[in-house]
Amino acid sequence: MITGSPAGTPLGGLAASGWHIGCLLMRMIADGFVLEGSSMGSPGIEELRWLKPLRPGTNIRVRATVLETRRSNSRPDMGLCKFRYEVLDEAGSCLTSVLSTSMWGRREPEAAP
Repeated sequence: MITGSPAGTPLGGLAASGWHIGCLLMRMIADGFVLEGSSMGSPGIEELRWLKPLRPGTNIRVRATVLETRRSNSRPDMGLCKFRYEVLDEAGSCLTSVLSTSMWGRREPEAAP
């Protein structure tokens, strides 16, 4: 049984689960660009950091930064893009940071060097 006030919790009050933040991030990037693009999935997440708690009533946004792009050596129709995603609050503080590579269909795979 949990007793005491929320202020006495490890996060100092009510906060969203880190996995809930991950779900919000995925929904926001899916609606923002992934579903409209040529996404071919992802081999996985390379790094995930929960930096600050997400409190009830906080408005969030996602910043996606492209860190690297390259074509696939084994599949010329596919390119890989490494992103840093950051979940930010209203003040611009980073709550969660994710480093992930995703696979994308290429426009002209036959014309690539």
